[in-house]
Amino acid sequence: MAKLYAGSDSPERLLDLVGQADSYLTTAEASLAGQFFNGIAELADNPNLTGLRDDLRDRALLGIASKMRQWAGESIAPGRIVSVLMGQSSAWPPPIVSDAAFAAKCESQRVTRTKATGMISVAPTIRGGNPVVTATCWAPETGEIFLGFASGEIVCYRPSSGEVAPLPVGPFLGNVTIYGDAVSGTSLFRGDPITCLATNAKAQLVVALSQKDDSKTARLMSFAQRPNSGYVLRESRSIPVSGRAWLSSVLTHKGHHVAVSTGEVVQLLSGAALVPMDHMAFHAAPSDVYTEFSYPPYVVGLLLPRLMEIGALLLGGGFAWPLNKLQDDGSRAHRILRLGWTPGIPEGSSLQNPPLSMLQTSDSDLELAGITKEGCLYWSRIRFAETDKTEVHTDCTQWPHHEGYLAMSIIKSGVVVGVKKGRVEWLRSTSEKLAVKSETKIDFPSPVSCYPHYPTNELVLISSEGTVARIPMH
Repeated sequence: MAKLYAGSDSPERLLDLVGQADSYLTTAEASLAGQFFNGIAELADNPNLTGLRDDLRDRALLGIASKMRQWAGESIAPGRIVSVLMGQSSAWPPPIVSDAAFAAKCESQRVTRTKATGMISVAPTIRGGNPVVTATCWAPETGEIFLGFASGEIVCYRPSSGEVAPLPVGPFLGNVTIYGDAVSGTSLFRGDPITCLATNAKAQLVVALSQKDDSKTARLMSFAQRPNSGYVLRESRSIPVSGRAWLSSVLTHKGHHVAVSTGEVVQLLSGAALVPMDHMAFHAAPSDVYTEFSYPPYVVGLLLPRLMEIGALLLGGGFAWPLNKLQDDGSRAHRILRLGWTPGIPEGSSLQNPPLSMLQTSDSDLELAGITKEGCLYWSRIRFAETDKTEVHTDCTQWPHHEGYLAMSIIKSGVVVGVKKGRVEWLRSTSEKLAVKSETKIDFPSPVSCYPHYPTNELVLISSEGTVARIPMH
């Protein structure tokens, strides 16, 4: 398009194109921004653009400088910043490149000295009304974070680059209407609230549920990662539900797998096409007393790798139910483990399903952390055994007297971070409780989720409005 405008009878349109690109490239990858602005600088030498040459080169240089400042704030090496944004183009003379390298180095040093709790909005695509975060998930190996909104939209936030990209939730959703402008070539759609999100450790597959309150159906979607790190909608279908449906995290073990609970059935699905595999049907017991023959109302679950099968762990009613495989073999007797707590949605949270953090330290050791609906933070270690000698150890914080916990995450084995209104607490498991080792004061409204970002040793905080903040981890 830029080359077409440069050779037309109205080359002034090229300035309008650069202005439009400025706002779009704010959240794009640095290499893409560098390619565009370097191309504009090279086009400025076109004889048809003599009167616009200086203006175009200045606009291109300003665009590159803006991206340099943004990338310097992500702790990227100054040499790499200049190489990616300017080093591949012959449009800039050596003195300008040298000045840019010096400026990038100074900016990186300034950011390192003054870096504090910086906030950005990851919901720039929401149209009409205030954005409300209803679901989140995290890819531990890549650090990518996915946020679902009450509007039915989903965005991906990449802490390493600061990029914010929408996922293509349309046009295959039959129960939504077009609501928004084109973003990255994809029209955004407004649909039912996103109630649950799941991904695997490398963010190769994202699975989502959307559902209205008290609806008897939910929308199940999958998004597969493209080679360029974008996503494509691979599957979208309605499923019958009784109550609130939920997803496990995506397990990559001889393929990608996820479990979906529809209320009375937990179904194992495989691949981006979400092919139905094994399932387990159960009916929740009406009382608060559960045995190996009755079933508490399981509110969350996760998949576990087994040698030949895909195992699962379902949580609810203060218990955990380990399964070697999600298959109804007709037997109603299954051992259950007493956890002493049930994951819940903290009071005032905008999330639609209870958050759960997990860390598998070995084939037999699993750590879990969650918050009860009363705002108490729990941590449990489960050591599985082939016999009935499976060990469960649980620690918790003191019962909240005033403000309870709103978000939590396991940072490393035995170490948990808990977020309250106005502060972040860094806790360690002891033989008796979760003890607070240090705390960080924050000015951050309505936190609902938090995840560690190990490359920069930061904790990423997410608010109910779609704001992200990053603070150093202790």
